[in-house]
Amino acid sequence: MSNFNNIEYLVGNQNVSKESNIPFNENICNFLGDLSKELNFSSASKAYPDIKTFSFWCRKQNIVNLKKKFSSNEIRIGLGLIFHITPSNIPTNFAYSLIFGLITGNSNIVKVPSQKFPQIEIICDSIKKILKKKT
Repeated sequence: MSNFNNIEYLVGNQNVSKESNIPFNENICNFLGDLSKELNFSSASKAYPDIKTFSFWCRKQNIVNLKKKFSSNEIRIGLGLIFHITPSNIPTNFAYSLIFGLITGNSNIVKVPSQKFPQIEIICDSIKKILKKKT
């Protein structure tokens, strides 16, 4: 029998939405633009080129370009709740996986590496900061 008492939620909590959404939902695209800006101007992220690369990748213009490539006449909707297990040797990989889940219209649970990387804390703190502003 599994024990879920030792699960640590870096962002959010156990009340995870299972709702599907349309790909490239406007709220998600705006959130990603805000995340890019937050990471770009964060003094903590300046020491980590991988965070700078991630913030450049999730900037609004890149997300708009991805949306154009993804568009079709078909009606698309996310699957609902998805669970990601990301590689443990690349600190920012969890964030890319999360973003792909979000932009494809899904709710996400992402297992981050068990090794404590400062990049994970910086990205999660930025996400929490943006979400706090939205509520």
